[in-house]
Amino acid sequence: MIYLDWTFAVQIANLIIVILWIILGWIAVIRLRKKHFGALESLLWALFIIFIPIVGAAIFLIVSPKR
Repeated sequence: MIYLDWTFAVQIANLIIVILWIILGWIAVIRLRKKHFGALESLLWALFIIFIPIVGAAIFLIVSPKR
């Protein structure tokens, strides 16, 4: 019988999630810098992207305000 170590699979899944979080966050921040928002609006979006990982960046990229 083949022994399967589930902790390794969980570690790989966690690594993929962290890498996606970093990439998605950077993409969202770069696009945020290209938009011309006011200081307060940029700050709020940046905090939303940083403090609500993955979801915040995904919402910013989906909603993508037109300014």
